[in-house]
Amino acid sequence: MQTTFRIIELIADSIFIGFSLSVIFNLIVSYFLKSEKHKSLFYNYRSYAIYTVRFLSLAYVLFYSIRFIYFISTNDFYIHNERATGPYAFSYWFILLRPVLYCGLLQLFWIKPFRKKKLYVLVLATITLVLSFLSATVIEKIIIYVSALHRDYLPSDWEMQLDSQPILLLYLYHIFEKIILFNIIVGLIWFISSKKWLKIKL
Repeated sequence: MQTTFRIIELIADSIFIGFSLSVIFNLIVSYFLKSEKHKSLFYNYRSYAIYTVRFLSLAYVLFYSIRFIYFISTNDFYIHNERATGPYAFSYWFILLRPVLYCGLLQLFWIKPFRKKKLYVLVLATITLVLSFLSATVIEKIIIYVSALHRDYLPSDWEMQLDSQPILLLYLYHIFEKIILFNIIVGLIWFISSKKWLKIKL
């Protein structure tokens, strides 16, 4: 059960990072566009991306609620009691309440000015990106990469070892993967909504 929860959480984090990066890129490119046709196409993409992420964030909070109920019904809850009340309790509670922050932020897109005005969309996408990078899984990956590649335990081996591992390419691959995952979901919703029997109001 824990493995299933972890996989869904990784997919959700990937979707939110993909949304943030895609929308920020969309806004930057559309700022420099001159053609009204291209601007309209970028606007439509942004509208579908916002539509998609609103519902995905609701699904994420629903999943998180189920996970939380499962969590407090097992012995893990008593094990984590020390973390929740210890000296690092602020970080524990931040990670625990992060999905609620996600959902709260992304539900602001139901309000018309927040989804229509570019500045509001940019601010919300940037905050979502920051929240995504502050997730436990992302921080855990960064710590593993840095500790594995940066130094050995002996002082004589304390030098950078980045030439043997293409760490930058690895990060770029992960970012590209998240953008593609989110855009596949948006593309599917765009395709479905183009059918006559289902019209989505953006």
